Amino acid sequence: MLWVIALMALPASAQQHRISGTVSDDIDVIIGANVVEYDKNSRPVSHAVTDMNGNFTMNVKDPNNTIKISYVGYKDWISK
Repeated sequence: MLWVIALMALPASAQQHRISGTVSDDIDVIIGANVVEYDKNSRPVSHAVTDMNGNFTMNVKDPNNTIKISYVGYKDWISK
């Protein structure tokens, strides 16, 4: 399945960025998908879960970190 995600980074402070988006596939939004920020050592830093509309919002500690979206039965999506 194709993951569609829209991320909009808005500065929340000097060291954090607030991102938000919608996780969906070709059919509908994905409810309860995990959105996790990982640091350069692959440690989870922050986390969000999509709501009933597939939306999430989270504060990202470092814009150079990796964002991973996962949901049971789907291939993980990882930011580059």
